[in-house]
Amino acid sequence: IHGIDPSHDDWKEALQALRADLRSEFTDRFTSKWHANLDACLGECVLRSPEMAGVVADSLLHFDGAQYQLETFVIMPNHVHVLVSFTDSAAMLNQCNAWKRFTARAINSKLGRSGHFWQAEVFDHLVRSEAQFQWLLKYIEQNPANAGLKDGEYLFWRRRGTQQRTDTTPDD
Repeated sequence: IHGIDPSHDDWKEALQALRADLRSEFTDRFTSKWHANLDACLGECVLRSPEMAGVVADSLLHFDGAQYQLETFVIMPNHVHVLVSFTDSAAMLNQCNAWKRFTARAINSKLGRSGHFWQAEVFDHLVRSEAQFQWLLKYIEQNPANAGLKDGEYLFWRRRGTQQRTDTTPDD
């Protein structure tokens, strides 16, 4: 509608140039469709395998407490949701790239292949309030049920002491 082509490298800049109400409308429409497609668990769904999900979980937990503070994550069959704190945006981008590089190599090696594994784009949010933080905790926890997944088709982890249910959380 507004001439923004998501296949162009500058689409984020074009989006930021829109009025705030139009950016908000885009976000509402885009994120609902984005998440619905992800939760449909389309594609190969390599991460449904506990072994492959374990590669991602181990990578996320590896530098927890040293380079970042991990709050929760869920590894879905074809995507991952992570709620984590960094010192700054550069640290976040560097760590996300490191997670993707390491896990792509490890998973491709286990599958006997090479090449791209993850999408190039990272869909990230800056958490601006306690209410938003709590909403994201709940969203991540409920994502498997909302996608209709059964136990064993996803991997969920949450730091103890986070203000949510603990009945499905493995020990730290």
